[in-house]
Amino acid sequence: MHNPRHTSKDLFWRVFGEIGVERDGRTYMEALERCASSKKVERDLALRFAEELFEKWKGVEKDTSQEISLRIIERAHVALVRILTLTENLDRAMEHLPAFVKWYPASAI
Repeated sequence: MHNPRHTSKDLFWRVFGEIGVERDGRTYMEALERCASSKKVERDLALRFAEELFEKWKGVEKDTSQEISLRIIERAHVALVRILTLTENLDRAMEHLPAFVKWYPASAI
């Protein structure tokens, strides 16, 4: 939590890539939330990291062999919207909201 974003990013990819620790939905959600709570000077790096994470997250989210709670799914998407908003990518943030509602309509919960 207290490391600079570049250190967190490097450690994340090393632990879950090189060392081979298994990733799950919670892993991505926690990392995305970490990006969304970054300091102003680190937000550009946090955005790039969040974009990389979210690309991988989409594969985990679609993987039917892993059961991911709806709360974790919601938190991951909220974290993405938050980092997009904090980095003034408002159009992208606003585009993500209806897509999320389409994937997870309130009627399905």
